[in-house]
Amino acid sequence: MGIKSGLRSVLPPTTRNIENRFACVAEEMGQLRCEAEAIRQRVEDQSTSKRVEAAQEAALSILGETRDRVSRLESAQDKPSYCNLEYLSLNREYNGRRILLAGWYGASNCGDELMMRTMLQHFEGMGVRVSVLLWDDPNYDFSRLPACADQIHYPRSTWELRQLAEYYDALVWGGGAILDDGQFSHDPKNINTGNLVIWLSEEMLKRQKDVFAVGLSANESIEANSEYASRLSRVVQGCRHVSMRDEYSIDALKAAGVDVSAVGLCEDIVFGNREIGAKAMRDSSYTVGVVLMMGDVTIEHNRRVLPRIIDELRSRLGEGFKVRLIPFYNIWNFDIVLLKQLCEELGISDCVEIAPYTDDLGQNMLLSCDAVVAYRYHACLVAAASEIPTLFMCVDDHPHYRNKMRHIAELFGMSDGLLMASTCLDDGTFDERFAALLEGRLVPRVPDGLLSNAERFLDEVCSLIVGP
Repeated sequence: MGIKSGLRSVLPPTTRNIENRFACVAEEMGQLRCEAEAIRQRVEDQSTSKRVEAAQEAALSILGETRDRVSRLESAQDKPSYCNLEYLSLNREYNGRRILLAGWYGASNCGDELMMRTMLQHFEGMGVRVSVLLWDDPNYDFSRLPACADQIHYPRSTWELRQLAEYYDALVWGGGAILDDGQFSHDPKNINTGNLVIWLSEEMLKRQKDVFAVGLSANESIEANSEYASRLSRVVQGCRHVSMRDEYSIDALKAAGVDVSAVGLCEDIVFGNREIGAKAMRDSSYTVGVVLMMGDVTIEHNRRVLPRIIDELRSRLGEGFKVRLIPFYNIWNFDIVLLKQLCEELGISDCVEIAPYTDDLGQNMLLSCDAVVAYRYHACLVAAASEIPTLFMCVDDHPHYRNKMRHIAELFGMSDGLLMASTCLDDGTFDERFAALLEGRLVPRVPDGLLSNAERFLDEVCSLIVGP
């Protein structure tokens, strides 16, 4: 037993009790210190929490105000607008033939812009003014429209179609895959081209006005015996001229119950463009042009195919090659923004270049490529017309693509080079055909007379339109 313990044993009981009490008090004080520290920490946490809550409340308040503003904007947009002020300023004193050229124009879609410009080339010099119906894009370059063309924007709703039908003498649908029953509806806010081709054409025909449908195509299939098919059949019968750019679209119309007895077959309008088929100086290094379809339909495919293209080129050519991504649909910089994001995501920005968007054939960098992989229909057409080795890629999940892509591949003798985007990366056909492309075995053959016949066809059709 230690000295301290021995002394404690002989102390009076009260002294021992006091010592024990001191020990208990010391222990309690220790506990109180711990509790005090915990309380202090809680107070600090509560203070921080209050600051966080205050910031959250402020942010939620701003978010609520923003949501309310967006809701009011969406509510305003959701209501049909009954007046495009441009329509009130139409020149009522003009005594010439009033022609409205319509299509999916003004959205910086290179193919549709080429069709529009081709039609205007053939109207120019015929002594008429042509109004071009354009989507509302503030970045659109109006300076490239010829002197014979006036721009007018799409209606805000189908309520305005009567104004157009009252003013114009002739409506011309100038090319495109616009026979699409998926776009048809009774919603007055639905101003998609595929909807207007029915409603606006009907308004013109009611007034004994002329309707022309030149070089169109349809979805792979159209619902048979539907309201759309029935109304389309009446529009087709009422047209002064109607032609399809592929036989598959005529078959689709016929299968849907549309009377096709008056429907002619022609080639794509762009073959009648006076700049089509031009050759350009090749780049110093071997260059593969790639025209992707951007957006949700092909996002996963694009993520897989680009690295595969680069790896195959690198295995064959080392670093002596260039991959050029060419935007083809660029309203609001759509393609350019998504192409940049894709390159950054894949970490390939240092080994590819993104060309500027243009619908001017003379400036399109597609034509200086040694080979082209094209997912856009008119990119295939332009490259093939210039006899550039081209791999035709059909985005078969898109309703507009099967008919026109099958025909264009057959036209250039490239049916074996037409791949379905949904399957070709998994079944080995892409690797096989891309190798054939690099080896120069996929060279399109331009049929004799293709371009001259297309020019002559458009001259005849435009003369018919201009004549009363």
